[in-house]
Amino acid sequence: MREKILILGGSGFLGSTLIENAPLGLEIHTTYFQRRRLNFVGCQAYEIDLSDKKETLDLFQKVRPDAVIHTAGIGSVDFCEKNQEEGYRNNVLATENVISACKIQRVVSLIYISTNAVFDGGFPPYGEADTTNPINYYGKLKLICEEKIKESGLEAVIIRPIFMYGWNALGGRKNPAVWIIEELQHKRQLHLVNDVYENPLSAYQCAEAIWKIKERKSEKIYHLAGKETVNRYQFGCIVAEVFGLSSELIKEVDSSFFPDIAPRPRNTSFKTQRMEEELHLKPLGLREGLRLMKERIPERFDVVVCGRFSKG
Repeated sequence: MREKILILGGSGFLGSTLIENAPLGLEIHTTYFQRRRLNFVGCQAYEIDLSDKKETLDLFQKVRPDAVIHTAGIGSVDFCEKNQEEGYRNNVLATENVISACKIQRVVSLIYISTNAVFDGGFPPYGEADTTNPINYYGKLKLICEEKIKESGLEAVIIRPIFMYGWNALGGRKNPAVWIIEELQHKRQLHLVNDVYENPLSAYQCAEAIWKIKERKSEKIYHLAGKETVNRYQFGCIVAEVFGLSSELIKEVDSSFFPDIAPRPRNTSFKTQRMEEELHLKPLGLREGLRLMKERIPERFDVVVCGRFSKG
């Protein structure tokens, strides 16, 4: 029998990328929430509210997964800051329900997707064992979830991707690369900060790493990141360069230009030794990753094809 994998949050950016890069031979099931229904080809999709404990358990009993990849939740830093009750419900409460369902169904392995926002940005670059200290509510929620995963007793892996770029599905929250491309295509001016640094990660390499981690069956934390550390303004200029767009509309500002948004850590760039040594993945350079993105311009954003970009 084929191994059953349940990807929670398949209509999200990372979830849909995982499905499209799923190795051949797996039986993929996924979930979506409310109006985020996509056309999934080659996998079974279920509408569910993971903050509902009964709904979550019913799904697990129906699918009976061998492994679960938990990408679901509200990932907007600013939304969580302004809507803390909803952010808690869809991140922490949902994760508690997933843990409970995994225990009841005796799921073999759980992979939880966390974030670089668990760090305060004061002591980069960060390794997996470094001290966490989130400065916004979203980071605090994800750290709570990490602690619950660690205390669960499950065979679980925590993955912290950083600032990802790639094509998102229709109706999903746009990642910065897509937003920059669309703004420049429409000749609209945009302001990007010069004091927030990360080493941007290709969503396609992130998916490749997660599938490798799933095969390792280890209980660790993994940091996933790209090769180069840049600020958001530099990132925007490189996006414009690779996609043949003018960078003249990109204006360089500092974070004080956006007084109403949630605080961002100044530099959460990651060390990538574990990614390189254990997963044998060389982090992609930013231009290399953006060229890969350019090669994969989708014909339709609302179709997610299981294994579309699988390497076998």
